[in-house]
Amino acid sequence: MDDLTLKIDTGAPVEVPAFEPDECGHNWLAVIEDRDPRAPGGLRRRFQPRAGVPFYYLVEGLKVGDVIEFGADRVSLKPSRQHRKLPKRVYGVIREINAELLRYTPQPNALTALAFSLSPTFRKQRNRPERKMVIRRLSLGYPVTRTCRANAPNSPGRSARTGWTWQTQFGVRAKLAKSAA
Repeated sequence: MDDLTLKIDTGAPVEVPAFEPDECGHNWLAVIEDRDPRAPGGLRRRFQPRAGVPFYYLVEGLKVGDVIEFGADRVSLKPSRQHRKLPKRVYGVIREINAELLRYTPQPNALTALAFSLSPTFRKQRNRPERKMVIRRLSLGYPVTRTCRANAPNSPGRSARTGWTWQTQFGVRAKLAKSAA
């Protein structure tokens, strides 16, 4: 799936994928933290505060890897006084967030989004800032050691792809691909 991008202005998105403008509508942005059988819908959520017009929600506290839910419910009354709820949900996993944009990967449902956020592929991409930090320390001239444990294939700290582990004097460890070496 292609990532979707929302513009952010002064800490709040200018547009959202699901919103019900009717006064009978209920709208929210929530971070899905985990499955919880006691919570509504079986998901434990942390709701983001609403922002004033023309913005929608405040995005403070959101980080890469969070599973988000945009929700919009419209409650309509039929002439026979029956309540009818028309729900709209958009789920996704945040890929990038900064002062100007929020980029997320849409998912078909909450459980798929939770599984995607815990997948090894996504975790590897989420740990990229640590890798960039080690590369930066290397470029600044900090003492760095390179070790290889060829006889211990499953030892901690060993890179599965290259077999090399980089370690700075501060104890920060990160796997680096051969292209970065």
